Amino acid sequence: WSRTGGSSKAYELPEGNVELPALVARYQTLEPLVVDDIDAFEGDWVDEWRAFPVCDRAGLNVPLVSGGSCLGNLGVAMHHEPRQWQADEIAFVRRVSETVGALIDRHQVETSLRASQARLAALLDASHDMVVVVGVDGTVLYTNLAVDHALGYPPSRGDLGV
Repeated sequence: WSRTGGSSKAYELPEGNVELPALVARYQTLEPLVVDDIDAFEGDWVDEWRAFPVCDRAGLNVPLVSGGSCLGNLGVAMHHEPRQWQADEIAFVRRVSETVGALIDRHQVETSLRASQARLAALLDASHDMVVVVGVDGTVLYTNLAVDHALGYPPSRGDLGV
């Protein structure tokens, strides 16, 4: 699912007749799902919870969001006994989820940047025009292949006299 416009924390369902499991649909508000004791709840999502191969008795699940999409959830569970989740525990898991989401976002931005840099370098290297980027201190920061071909060697050796 994807985030709706603005700073809204609501998520919209996919287009078409896609039916999400009730447990997944609970994450549309991006609120943590805090279950102190699954035996105290009823409904479709509870049935789905109980259908897992290992049915936890208590759980704290926080949506994991990256790039405006909910990728899944980050959770902590108690398998055999109920658990009263404290506000600081909920806040901690929420912060961990936000940190993981931010790391995923950063990785995606860095990957996109590297791809853009590679495309630019390929474009400049295919050009017959000489391109030289020089820093404020006179250091050659970048040359394309046309410079190398014109000089007969790469100027990175410092032989440009700049």
